[in-house]
Amino acid sequence: MDDLLKQFEDLSNNAQTLLEGWVAELGPKLEELGPTLEGFADKIEDMSAYHPPEVLENGDIIIRRKTPIAPVPEDTP
Repeated sequence: MDDLLKQFEDLSNNAQTLLEGWVAELGPKLEELGPTLEGFADKIEDMSAYHPPEVLENGDIIIRRKTPIAPVPEDTP
């Protein structure tokens, strides 16, 4: 039983070291993306109103609304 507990402890320590490395690498990039992601979230509002993203052959990503919004007439101010 002691051997099993030691293995779990080692696994936990290794996972913590790995996560610390990821945070060190990704942290600055996430801070840089923060304002963009906030703007995106403001436009999306409710993710359940959209289908999962589709990646086209050319690399474009499309996020389709489940229920389309009626188009706004051009003569509307």
